[in-house]
Amino acid sequence: MAFPEWFGNRSFAWAIGIGLLLATVCNGAGIYLKRVGLMDVDAYQAYWSFHCSTLPLQPSSEAAGPRCCALATPAQIAQLEASAGPRGERAQTRFVYRTPGAELALKLVKDVFGLALLAVSLTLLVRRAVAFPALSRTWPVSMLLAYAGAALVASLVLYEPMVALAGARSFMFVSLALLGWWLVPHMALLASAVAGLLAVQLLLMPFEMLYGVHLHGHFHLLPLAGRLGGTLVAPNTLGVFAVCALAFWYAFAPSRRWLWLVALMALALVLFSGSGTGMVGLGLFLLLALIERAGPDHRRFIVIAGSFLLLALVLFLPDLIGRPRLFESLWGRVDGLRMVLVGKPFWEGLFGSGLGVDTNTTGMLVRILGPDSFPRYARLPSGAAESMLTSMLTQLGLVGTLLFYGALAWAAARDHQARMFYAIVATCSLTLQITELFPVNFLLGLTLAHSVAVVPQTRSMPSHA
Repeated sequence: MAFPEWFGNRSFAWAIGIGLLLATVCNGAGIYLKRVGLMDVDAYQAYWSFHCSTLPLQPSSEAAGPRCCALATPAQIAQLEASAGPRGERAQTRFVYRTPGAELALKLVKDVFGLALLAVSLTLLVRRAVAFPALSRTWPVSMLLAYAGAALVASLVLYEPMVALAGARSFMFVSLALLGWWLVPHMALLASAVAGLLAVQLLLMPFEMLYGVHLHGHFHLLPLAGRLGGTLVAPNTLGVFAVCALAFWYAFAPSRRWLWLVALMALALVLFSGSGTGMVGLGLFLLLALIERAGPDHRRFIVIAGSFLLLALVLFLPDLIGRPRLFESLWGRVDGLRMVLVGKPFWEGLFGSGLGVDTNTTGMLVRILGPDSFPRYARLPSGAAESMLTSMLTQLGLVGTLLFYGALAWAAARDHQARMFYAIVATCSLTLQITELFPVNFLLGLTLAHSVAVVPQTRSMPSHA
């Protein structure tokens, strides 16, 4: 089989789907294995010795490991949750997030996966197996990429090259949107792979709940680990991934026959993660799905009633997911956004501080290599931005932020099939750096590629049985 034909067949599409699944698992495998005690066993046992000593248990009933929580009553666990115990345990849990060489190699699998796919796309273009889409169909995405390129040059001038490369890493999704649109005919297969990834994460939950280090307290005052992360590393990233994966599957699955099953998997993962953003995203998904399926006579009622219910969901969210201090994290993100908007010179606020500034990747590199390796960047009063909005304003300024969200709005207006996915991504971006979250950033690149390839005037909507 010739080179272009091999890359266009279903087997290669399945290989990409399997690669996506493996890259996601590898990215957080080290943290998951350490959290459940299958790696770094000595540190795991030292944590439980400390944790069990803080529980108000009788000496005769103390037990090493997660069993000590099983011996505690709900009242005792509530007492521990209300005390300084969880805060005092932070030093004991640092081992979970340490990234030695072998684990760093696992985390780089996703980057190798993305770069390899871009290399294949470039090869197909060079061999003229596929044609580059016309600028008239890509101009908002192309403008975003060009602006990010200018910010990359500014970052190379102002800071160390590693900072600029860390920023470029989070914009790989734009390159995929422009180069990977030849994958559009295989979106249904990739949607099935995403559903499989949801299932894999769900299978990991029981073991993490039973044996996982209690990084985020207990699950509703039960003797179980609360706020799970799976191989998505953090609870909020797991919740956001679950709802974005559901929206991606809903948009591109060949059939919606299994919608109830995929939605239940996503709901379960959001509940296990305790993610407020994930729960709001699920509520928005349900509202948009009902609006899409409703007839013209009932659509207005669903919009009004659904909006009120979504507002009620937000107001009662702390009680629903068992996080009474949930809104404190929200106000923290608002405060971070305020500092970006009012705490910088005019031109920097307009055009940004440079690619890679205040990103999670740059922060990880500084921790691994040390501040001395980044003398110019270390002079900045930096800290990783928690939301995509704050991150875009920091790196690209107001102009770049408008280009990013403008590209999403353009794609949503052009591509009705993917509109729900864009709405979910835009909502989740208010609390999380979406473009640094794998595989959501990969799914965003694929969806933008679909929107580039689609012809709005003549497109035919897929049949969902």
